[in-house]
Amino acid sequence: EDRIVAEGEAPDTWIDRARAAARQLEAGGPVFDISKVRDVSPEARAAEHWQAYVSRLEAQPGIIVAQQTARGGHFYISGLRDPQAADPQALLSGTGVDPARV
Repeated sequence: EDRIVAEGEAPDTWIDRARAAARQLEAGGPVFDISKVRDVSPEARAAEHWQAYVSRLEAQPGIIVAQQTARGGHFYISGLRDPQAADPQALLSGTGVDPARV
């Protein structure tokens, strides 16, 4: 199968340009596959860090994450916490999530 495969990391602007270029390839030509290119824009990185933090919380005994979302540049989370469970603020340390955005 004729394919041009791009792999690695790139900012979202490059990914958008690559998608546009792929649409301009002639029919019957090779497929331009960018599915293995990871978006490294600041927004994508922040979303990855947030999801890692939420996963970390969900794995903690005594913590139940009921809802989480990101909007307007901030992250919101709600749930239940046993008083003996780990402190969610302490778990935020080292995740790359800006505490001011939570």
